[in-house]
Amino acid sequence: MKALVTTGSDGPGLTLADVPAPHPASHEALVRLTATSLNRGEVRHLADEEPGTVLGWDVVGTVAQAASDGSGPSAGTRVVGI
Repeated sequence: MKALVTTGSDGPGLTLADVPAPHPASHEALVRLTATSLNRGEVRHLADEEPGTVLGWDVVGTVAQAASDGSGPSAGTRVVGI
């Protein structure tokens, strides 16, 4: 999958990179994103992040896989996250 990650080379930078698919814990849902954005806090702290940090905390999408412990929204539910 693709993600916006910090580069850490020659100062703060960003790149679109291939990253491993997430493996949610039993209490976490997997969300197929429709949109994401960088918020002011992420941009402000960009220089402090380790290289390879995935950015884009503000998201909207659809639950692709519900939490295996039964908590949270079911698959197909539209969600937003901050």
